[in-house]
Amino acid sequence: MPIRKPTIGRFSILDAARKGLRDMLLHGNYLLRVGAVPMVASVATAVLLSLNTQGDVFNLIANFLWTLPAEIFLGWFLFVYARLLVLGERVDRLDSDVDFRRQRQQLLRASVMIFVLFKMLMAGSHHFFLWVMENRTPDGDMPLKMATLVWMGLLFWALRLGALPVLAAVDYPLKRFMLGAHGAGLSFQLFALWLICFVMPQMLTWSFADSLAKSLNLGLQTQVAIMGFFGFIF
Repeated sequence: MPIRKPTIGRFSILDAARKGLRDMLLHGNYLLRVGAVPMVASVATAVLLSLNTQGDVFNLIANFLWTLPAEIFLGWFLFVYARLLVLGERVDRLDSDVDFRRQRQQLLRASVMIFVLFKMLMAGSHHFFLWVMENRTPDGDMPLKMATLVWMGLLFWALRLGALPVLAAVDYPLKRFMLGAHGAGLSFQLFALWLICFVMPQMLTWSFADSLAKSLNLGLQTQVAIMGFFGFIF
């Protein structure tokens, strides 16, 4: 059975956020079932990383290698979620056609690989930001300031790359998307959508989980596990 390719057009930020919340509630039980393993992997990884108190540059590579299994699981979950919302596909009701399954497996590999590469880019950007904050001087360093401004501009442009794993999952031509993604408007829309759908819920749930853990006088690792659990849910 051939995979139907969706079309992409302009979207409303609030409508997209509202539809995402509605679909999450509608398919909540199914998403919790398929997301159980990625959730456990993410929480376990967060707990393991909390045991590491070293702060050397080598941790950029070491930490990412530690998180790689969890990132692969998250990439798989994003693939499943995207195909559910766009194509109405469920992993427990897959078509038995051999060609369909082969094509789906190819899309899965591509989507997960792009997702992992994007997370590598974000991890590297995060460590670069930390390095800048540690090496800035009160009087300012012009080359460092210029490099930071260039980095911020490139990072803002690169926000659109976060859509590529989803597009790859539903077999939308990536080249067509990149050629059509002109200007800063798309980055602004994706950034606003990220704030509404990810940052704000994460801040609320982490604050609740942190208060709960502290009120129960739990250890650091238990706090991280609780915050990781609630963070994955949202």
